[in-house]
Amino acid sequence: MLKKRPTIRDVALEAGVSAATVSNVLNRRRNVDAAIAKRVHAAVDSLGYRVDAVAANLRRTRARLVGLVVPDFQNPFFGELIGHMERLAEADGYRLAVMSSHEDSAVETARIEALTDWRAAGLILVPVLGEFASRGAIEEAGFPTVFLDRIDPGITCDSVLVNNAAIAGMALEHLAKAGHRHVLIAASDRNVPNMAERVGGALDAAEVHAIADAVEVLDCGATSDAIGEAIAARLAMTPRPTAVLTLFNIATLETLRAVHRLGLTIPNDMSVVGFDDYAWMEVTNPPLTAVSQPIEEMARVAWARLATRLDGTDVPPETLRVPCVLIERQSVAPPTLNTVEMSSAGTLET
Repeated sequence: MLKKRPTIRDVALEAGVSAATVSNVLNRRRNVDAAIAKRVHAAVDSLGYRVDAVAANLRRTRARLVGLVVPDFQNPFFGELIGHMERLAEADGYRLAVMSSHEDSAVETARIEALTDWRAAGLILVPVLGEFASRGAIEEAGFPTVFLDRIDPGITCDSVLVNNAAIAGMALEHLAKAGHRHVLIAASDRNVPNMAERVGGALDAAEVHAIADAVEVLDCGATSDAIGEAIAARLAMTPRPTAVLTLFNIATLETLRAVHRLGLTIPNDMSVVGFDDYAWMEVTNPPLTAVSQPIEEMARVAWARLATRLDGTDVPPETLRVPCVLIERQSVAPPTLNTVEMSSAGTLET
């Protein structure tokens, strides 16, 4: 039986470094600490690793193709992002290969491996829900990568996201200044870094306005069905919050649906602030107060950063934040006497 040929990942594991570091040492692409380089060479000798010259040459011959992997095609945020990114890529002479990971880490890894096989020049990735299981595939691929919207603190890559904590705090403050104490914060999954930042920012603002004891966080999940069920169930219970702050767009829609089914009105019975701003929010009755994420600017900054890498510029990785704004409309009003009584009546059972 033939012995399995060692791979660059085997060398990385033996040396206790990343596959990218092994590649940098063997190809002398950038300076690596002498002690680390010595460990890499020792691992190469120990395992009998040999560079596959043909494969290495293929990897260096990159196609003018860039991958964009997003979690979900059905989310309008990602749909708009894809449109902006496609125009930017085409303007610079690149084709954009767009794929969905379906919020599945195994699928995400497979997508990145496919881009490696296609000899893609680079990758823009909105990672799966906080798992970042594709880290090894990214390191082994060796192409420039920019993380977008969600950041992986464990990997050294450029990242572009928004000022999540600050804008969520501003939205909560808007409700607190209108007189709301009992606020429901609808989140998806606090294991997702950007969602954790938003929840943290809102809770910090609640502390500042001395209403933290009456603010609750509802983890709704990632699918539309789960989100709708969670929000509808909570709003049907007493005590009912006087306001809802949704931290992602699907939760905003499901909150409106639940409010309508309960026969409540906005903002007389309940105030609502949403996250992500779309044209339809201006024509609801009443128009919705919402956080506007600058999707076009996020795409522009992410593409500019990747283009810098594609040109061969070697600068330290950065985390770049694009500011959001709060668009104030008519879905927030001071709580009425009836809503305050409803909010303070009964006991919440979980």
